[in-house]
Amino acid sequence: MPHKLTRRKKALFLAIFATGTFLTAEIGARVYVAVRGHDLQEIRRIHAKRRETRLVGQWLDRVNDHPYLPYHPKAQWPDSEMRGLRWTSDDEIKPPDVFRIFCLGGSTTYGGYPAKLEDQLRSDFAGRGLRLEVVNAADVSWTSAESLIDFQFRCLPLQPDAVVVYHGVNDAWPAFGSTWRPDYSHWRTRLIRNEPLVWDYFPRFVDRSAFFVQLRAWAEGHSGALTWKRAMMRYVPDFAHDPYHGVEPYRTNMTNLIAVARAHRIPVLLATHVYNENFSNERYLMALHEINDITRSLADTHHGVELLDAAALIFGDDALMEDVCHFRSDGVGETRLVGILADSVRGQLPAWLEERRPGTHPAKTQTAYRPTKSTTPSD
Repeated sequence: MPHKLTRRKKALFLAIFATGTFLTAEIGARVYVAVRGHDLQEIRRIHAKRRETRLVGQWLDRVNDHPYLPYHPKAQWPDSEMRGLRWTSDDEIKPPDVFRIFCLGGSTTYGGYPAKLEDQLRSDFAGRGLRLEVVNAADVSWTSAESLIDFQFRCLPLQPDAVVVYHGVNDAWPAFGSTWRPDYSHWRTRLIRNEPLVWDYFPRFVDRSAFFVQLRAWAEGHSGALTWKRAMMRYVPDFAHDPYHGVEPYRTNMTNLIAVARAHRIPVLLATHVYNENFSNERYLMALHEINDITRSLADTHHGVELLDAAALIFGDDALMEDVCHFRSDGVGETRLVGILADSVRGQLPAWLEERRPGTHPAKTQTAYRPTKSTTPSD
């Protein structure tokens, strides 16, 4: 009997100790959350999406089933229709009264300006008897290589009337690394399967614990960016120390994209990319600067290509950018970008309409707006 009592006491002690430890950790986690201003509901939401993605063995909003693209957006109503392109038209065959502008780029296009650009320009086209459709043909982390393939095989069959390209930031990534190939195959990989983690099988009620939610978020990474990078990159470049191989593939890809567009009499508007001039890594900024210079030179040397030097018109800094290339969620930077894009399109519209229907619209000679300095902030 004394022996059994001792075991019970030990078990009771361990239970009390474990409960006390958990309560201490839970109280500490809730204090930490309050002090740091973390949003537990948002962290839970992010994990729920990741969990669902991992358990089904694929990404919920991306697919890798295209034979020539490593991944592309999954068609999702209402934002993505027609092969995963972000627009809301039901007309795969373009009606005669529709003018389609296709926007190419990476995440700064995919999650950014095209829908707002359509809103700003709709009345300008309506006044000419046309219905405008601005098609978001971009995707997160795409380089000029993916956009070239995307334009050739997914966009051209839908009869673009004009193309806007806001690109370049992602082409700096494969320029750094111990190995290098001009087709980016040293760096890019087809989107890989998202494998489940052990806590994906835990019952959902454990999410009520702030300590568990914070611990899991720490283990996964709060934003999930590293998970995404590991899924579609062979390695994450070390911009400070990796060898730099230059950005000439960007010139080649964009030259080929322009050639395809002009072969189909599709005018091209190239925009230099706005980036944070205060970003900490100077070598990465050097690559972005070279990419923008290539964009400027392409507009200078190709017929039917106009330049919008957005990087000269919008001074990127910490007040405007949330990282090296994305505008803050307050919308100030994106509103500026949409405004100058809309003005540029308005300036080119007579020439674009003449290109679309020769002889039916008088074309005007336009001078591209190309500021030469970017040393002062935009108002």
